[in-house]
Amino acid sequence: MFTLSNITEQQLRVISEALDLYSRVLTGQLNEVPNVLRKKLALYNQNEQSRDDINQAISTIKRYMFPNIHPYVAYSIGSPDTNIDAKRAYEIYKVIDIYMHPFASVNQGATVRHLTDESVMEISEV
Repeated sequence: MFTLSNITEQQLRVISEALDLYSRVLTGQLNEVPNVLRKKLALYNQNEQSRDDINQAISTIKRYMFPNIHPYVAYSIGSPDTNIDAKRAYEIYKVIDIYMHPFASVNQGATVRHLTDESVMEISEV
């Protein structure tokens, strides 16, 4: 077991966002990549043609990387076909999310449930 300490709230937020994106990509939600880039790089004024080109490129990548699923579908995090690292990333993301937003109604009752063979992660302030 490892301990990670002296993390700022901003660093924890970045870790959380990275884990969320990583787990989404590994489940086939490749459309999240341009969404994140547009948001973080403030690319709101892209024209329709560039958005279409990006969406086409993402579709092509997804067809090769995830040949067994429909272009508009992704694996659920609980699916037995979901990559184990996607599940690990999601579980860590959820622990961080619950820690950072303890009173958000969407997080009520969320637990580590997709990995039964790993220890439960804990976050505490020092």
